[in-house]
Parts: sequence; C-alpha cells; structure tokens
Amino acid sequence: MRTSLVAFLLVLLVGCDRGSTTHATHALSSAASPAGDEAAPRPDASPVSAPDKGSLVEYGTSAPVRMGATTWYPVRLSEEHAVRAIASGGMDVEVPGEAPVRLQYERHIEHEDGNWTWIGRVAGSAPGTEAILTFGEKAVFAAIPHGSGEPLRITMARGRAWLVKPLEASSRNERKSSPSYARSRMEAAEPSAIAAATAASDGNTAGVVTIDLALGYTNGFAERLGGQSQALTRMNHLVDVANETYANSAVNGRLRLVATVQVEYPDATTNRSALFELTGVSCSSAPGGQLPDGGVNCTQVGRPASLQPLISARNESGADVVALVRKFESPENGSCGYAWLLGNSQTPIVATSAGFGMAVVSDTSGTQFPDGGATCREESLAHEIGHTMGLQHDVQIAQGTDDSNGDGILLDPEEYGRYGYSFGYVAPADAGNFYTVMANRRVGMSSMRVFSNPRLTTCNGFACGVVGKSDNAGTLAKTMPFVAAFLPSRDLSAGNWLQGDFDGDGRSDVLWRKANAGNNLYWKAGNSATRQALASVTDLAWVIAGIGDFDGDGKSDVLWRNRSTGANTYWKSANTATRQSVASVTDLAWFVAGVGDFNGDGRSDVLWRNARTGVNVIWNSASSLSRRSVASAALVWTVEAVADFNGDGNADILWRNRETGVNSTWSSADAASRQSSQASPVWVVATAADFNGDGRADILWRNPNTGSNVLWWSGSSAMRRSITTVSDAGWMVVGAGDFDLDGKADVLWRHNMTGANMIWKGANSGTPLPITAISDLNWVVG
Repeated sequence: MRTSLVAFLLVLLVGCDRGSTTHATHALSSAASPAGDEAAPRPDASPVSAPDKGSLVEYGTSAPVRMGATTWYPVRLSEEHAVRAIASGGMDVEVPGEAPVRLQYERHIEHEDGNWTWIGRVAGSAPGTEAILTFGEKAVFAAIPHGSGEPLRITMARGRAWLVKPLEASSRNERKSSPSYARSRMEAAEPSAIAAATAASDGNTAGVVTIDLALGYTNGFAERLGGQSQALTRMNHLVDVANETYANSAVNGRLRLVATVQVEYPDATTNRSALFELTGVSCSSAPGGQLPDGGVNCTQVGRPASLQPLISARNESGADVVALVRKFESPENGSCGYAWLLGNSQTPIVATSAGFGMAVVSDTSGTQFPDGGATCREESLAHEIGHTMGLQHDVQIAQGTDDSNGDGILLDPEEYGRYGYSFGYVAPADAGNFYTVMANRRVGMSSMRVFSNPRLTTCNGFACGVVGKSDNAGTLAKTMPFVAAFLPSRDLSAGNWLQGDFDGDGRSDVLWRKANAGNNLYWKAGNSATRQALASVTDLAWVIAGIGDFDGDGKSDVLWRNRSTGANTYWKSANTATRQSVASVTDLAWFVAGVGDFNGDGRSDVLWRNARTGVNVIWNSASSLSRRSVASAALVWTVEAVADFNGDGNADILWRNRETGVNSTWSSADAASRQSSQASPVWVVATAADFNGDGRADILWRNPNTGSNVLWWSGSSAMRRSITTVSDAGWMVVGAGDFDLDGKADVLWRHNMTGANMIWKGANSGTPLPITAISDLNWVVG
C-alpha cells in the first residue's frame, strides 16, 4: 500500500547538535575510554552506596584519566547525602582543585521503578541552569552547574561511576554542522476534521497536559552504561531533563514515561533510516529537489522484527509518542537525532498524526561519550520530542541557504513548524548571547534549558524569545493537548476497564490510587461520602494490573503486579488482610492484557500477553496451575477490551490493529471464532460495557480529534448510535460500571487538567449522576 505523506516535515538534526570537537591530540576512542582503562578501580559496591561524609562525591585513589576535553575521576556517590539534602535544603559537590559547588534543594521526583531525581540550583541562578541528579540502584546521572561553562557531569561507564570535569573553554574547539531536512507528504485529513482541529488549536489550554512516552533503547546503549538497570536510570534522567525544560519555560505540560523496552537494533546506522524503519515506511527523495529543501515520498512497509517490541509497548501502554535511544556513533548516525515535525507548514496536528509521533535519539551522556570528536546535548530527547509537538529549529537553521519558491525570502512555507512563531531562539550578544533547546548549538554562546518564550526574561537577564517570531512555549500550549490525545491511556494505574464491585451490593465502586504516594481507597457506588480507605502500597513498582472476581464470591478482587520483580498477588474484596498468592512472572515482557470470565465458571481469569513474542495465555481464576493456551497474535494487534459481546456468559477479546483500523473479536478467547470489523484508525476504543442492559457488551468509540463519540451495540458496526460529542480533549473516559443498579453500565469521565469527574447513566449525557471532583491529579482511577 502506498501513502502520500503531506502534513509532516521530517527533520534531520545534523545541525541540531552535533557539537564539540576535541583537539586531535586528545581524540577519544572506545579503546581509551575510562570504562576500558584497567588502571581505574571497579567499585566493589553500588556506585551510589558511599556513606554520607558531608559531600555527595567520594573520590577514589586512582589517578584521573584525561579524555579529550574532559578529565574523568572515578567516584562513588552518597545517595544518603542526597536524601538528607532534601531536609537540610542543600548539598555540597566537591570538585578537584576548586571550591565545592553548593546546591540549594528545589524539588525531587520519585519514579515508579525506584529511580528518583534530585533537582536544585546554585543560589541566585536562573531557571535553565539547574542541577539535575537521577539516582538508581546501580547508577547515577547528573548535570551540575560549573561556573559559566560546561556543567560537571556524573555518568556511568560499564558499571562504574565517574565525575567528568570539562576543561576551560579556551582549550576546546566546537564544530557546528549545516542543517538538513527532508520533507514528507501524507494524505490530507478530511477538510471537516482539519477545520475542527484548527479551531480548537487556536485557544490556550489551562492545567497540566500529560503526554505518555514509550522509549526503546539498544543493547549497545545498555552495554556502554553497564546494563539494563543503568540504562533505565538514564532513560528516567533524560525524561526528567525534558520535564524540567517545560517547567523552566512556563509550559504546563510534562512527559510521563509509561514503557521502556530493550531492542536488538544496531547503533551504527543513520538516524534517518532508523526513523523510517521505526515508522514502518520506505522513503526516497521526491522529484524536483534534494535535501535540504526537497521532499520525500514514502511507502508503508513492514518494520524490522527487532523494532516491533517497541511498537507493541507503545500500543499496549497507550504511549502518545515513541522514541528509540541509541549510543551515538559518528559518522554513522549522521546526527544527534531525527524526528517527524508534526504540523509543519503551519498545518493542523490531527489524530492521524499519531502514526508519525516518532523520534530517534543518539545519546552521548552529555559530553561523556563523544565519537569522532562530536557530542550530543543532554536535552536531545526534549529537542526531538519537541519536533513531534510542532516545534521547529531557530530561523537561521530552518531557512537554510536556498529560496525554493523564488519569492526572494529564504524562509519558505514548508520550513515553518505548526505556527509562524514556532521557532527556537538564538539571542545576539546585545540580547543575552544564548540559544534555547530547539536552536542549534552555537560557539561562544550560553545554552539555556528553556524552550523559546518571549514572556520570560530569565535567559541571562533577557527575554527568552521574540513575540510573534520565536515562541516554542506558546506553540506547546496549543499543540500538547492534541499530542496527548494520540492514544488512549493504557497505564495500568489508570486503566479504563478496572471498576469493580468490592462490597457485593451490585453497584460498581470506583477504586482510586495516588500515583505518587501509594495511597488507595474506593468510593462505594461512585459516592465520595461512602469512601472506604484501603492499605497503602508505597512501593510504586506495584501497580494495579486488573480487577475481577477471582474466587467467585460475588465481590471484586484487586490484582497487583510488581513491575520491577514480576511478583503478583491479589487482594480479596480489595482487602490486603486477605491477600492471595499468585505465581510470579519474572519475565517482564509478560503483562496483564485483560481480566474476564472466559470459561463461564463464575470466576475471573487473567489474560497474559508477551510484548516481545505476541504469545498469549490465560490463567483460569488467576492460577498458574490452571492455564490455557490462546493463539498468538502479531505485535501490531492490541487487546482493546475484554467483555461478553455475544451474551453467552463467556468473556470475549476485542483486538485492534491501530495502524489499519481492523478489529477482530475472539469469542471466549478462541481465535477460531473470530469476527472482523473495521473503524478508521482515528477512532479509539474508550471502553466496553453493556450500556443498554441486553446482556451484551457494547463498544464506546471516541474520536480524540473531534470529540465525537459513537456506540456499537453488541460490538457490531452494523448497529451504531452517535452520542453527545465532548470536544474538550481534557475529558477522558476512565471506566464504566453500573453505579445506580439499573442493570445498565454508566460511563465514568475524568478531566485530566481540572480533576473534574462526571458519570453518564447508560452512556447518556442527559442523565448524569453527581460525582465529586478531585483536583489533585496524582489521584488516578484504579
């Protein structure tokens, strides 16, 4: 099948940041890296386990290693000191030959997988120059301000921790590369959809917008850092750097890392070809032009098997954007990253843009791992993801040196981002002498960890952009809500089919979990006045994987899974005191894809799916001793819902290929009984339940671009009914259940920016049920 790609600009980031070039006498090779230097001691304990002796860093006895424009010191870090610095308000970082760097504590971030990040700054410093330190079990990564030059870095190399101190600026050269872009074309969306998206995107959005992110990383990337644990800590660090950039820029949005997967994909290929393979397209230069201003024509092709687990992880987790992170190799990569520029030529970002929410990132851990004398910025992930949100480079880089339309102006229409002002910013010497995250690196200028924003004056005391010309922050305020709606959330802590009846009164209850603290409670029949407190689970690696009646007593139980260890358990009737053991599944490629009674015995069963192989299996009554094989399904297929669509008392599986829009329903989980249907990929399954009380589950479809909603009775496209449109993209369907005991399922909505909640009885907006708002967005529906 051939696709004409019209609405996307593919950006090759050779000029974005392929930066520092060292003197030839200090050229860095893998053979000479500190990780391979046998004279450097390998610590006999975790690199973060040093005792607190009043400083973060404990230096080894071995001599430092001079590598290019940096000096590497073998160190151990005191995580204990960093924890105490939260209470004391600051920490000292000892620097060889210099006074310690004193950091004031600002905030910290705790991640579900046990990694956490400490953020602070030197007293009096402006946003964009903060210290960011991410700690994991076996790794720490940090960027620490160091005068007016390059920051100090703490990194890992083959399992060891190193503090990397840059030489003075006078002893370094920097090289910048010229820009290259490739345009691609995609078939235009329907005019009505474009008009609706354009109208909606013209208003600013209040509240925090969350964009779910899936990251893949290569074997080579993990090996260089010391292993999988170190790689995951690095992933969290990159995301936290990006989120700090949003905060510095006064952007009310954030990335949420919902999936990570290691892939067997090479590092030494061009980022351009890697992005094409990740997207599943084969592209060639269009007639009439070459790079930088020529386009590309693309044809859909199959993805390499090695990248399919990442796409599967995206589909299963509901990630809006996906990126592949590799270790930087020069000249093979050709750049520090490559991404689709959505909304290019000032065109709308619409639901069909989701298939191009892709990026490839080359990582050098800041300046630690140059190749061919070049390095990539710590903000490379933030930069690449910025392109998928409509952000363009600075004007000078974007326009290049040609005039493709002959109007005498170098900046051509196809070289814009989403809006006329969606450019990064480079400030001249008399206006601050700096560049922002979407601008390319400049020699002799300060790097600011901000997106261009003319309303801020924190960039060396000057405005961080120019009104009407360089305003990435203003662009993000409009585009992030559309990107956040690319895929419905499938985060297990916010599942959309996880309501249950915990007290057995026949009415559905709403289970709430505080995602950042581990508190749990439920509202009986959706009523906050009848809340029931549950035991807290402060280890955030534990997530709610499903809800069902596993013992057949008429009361719902809560199935938990530990994302770090693979341990499983369930709480009978949501009571931790009656927890039941469930066999561990330590291969974390296995995840709970759904819960339902597939054999009609009155007990819920667990459907497991392997995100790497596509193999499926059912555990009857949540018991590994009573398992049932289910046909495998290719990784392009996603379990959208488990429900009884034909009314035979057995749960069925609704599969969907989100790329083609084809659906397949397996009655009683039997592939031999499959029934097919189709819905445009623009539409997403919001939930499935029996909304008309006929004993058969119905599918609620939602169009995140327009806000339209449609019901398919009994899961059949032949029996459909449109219901009220909800055009505010902040409203998300988070569940369905019979809250009023009328025998019909009701729809539970939650607003992801205000915390408002609402219930539609029988999926009818005209018969709402009152439900209390929870403005603290850390509370998510179980």
